Amino acid sequence: MPLAATKPRPATAGWKSFEDGDLVGFKDAEGKVVLAARYQVAQEFTPGGMACVVDGDGWVCIDGNGAPLLRPFIFDNGPDEFSEGLARFVEGEKIGFFDESGAKQIPARFSFALPFADGRAAFCDGCTRRCEDEHCSVSGGKWGLIDKTGTEVVAASFDEIGTFAGGSARAVRDGKPLTIDRDGQPQTGKVKKGG
Repeated sequence: MPLAATKPRPATAGWKSFEDGDLVGFKDAEGKVVLAARYQVAQEFTPGGMACVVDGDGWVCIDGNGAPLLRPFIFDNGPDEFSEGLARFVEGEKIGFFDESGAKQIPARFSFALPFADGRAAFCDGCTRRCEDEHCSVSGGKWGLIDKTGTEVVAASFDEIGTFAGGSARAVRDGKPLTIDRDGQPQTGKVKKGG
């Protein structure tokens, strides 16, 4: 069965949020209301034509028609920030990545994933995420690496993998700390401090 046609997305350049009482909406560059004040909180539209807002169900990213695109991963009281052009979103209990237009670039198929750095993101298969308010911890499972196309570069075989910086990341395999490169290979002679 074909999908129903959706309204074309309007250009949102110059749109600004405005408050009406306790609610937020959007006006175009001429000051005309284009999305009525119905959101509890709103971030401005990205150059790609997407804004993240709070509706009755929490944070959601919308297009210029107000249509929901996805639910962003919440980090530090708000939507995940973009890193290397991608941010995390949640679908069911899984995490994927989207771009500034709100297009899902990497499907939500990971139990957890870290933001991209140095062209890599660490992901976890089989881990459990436990959250209290906006703070979450992850336990169990195995960690691997993906590139920005979502291709698995390193299979989920590590106990932990941290965020990359300068081409290397802290990792743990079989309970032993080590430093790995972007291909998951150990870098001999150094164990990076921190995450």
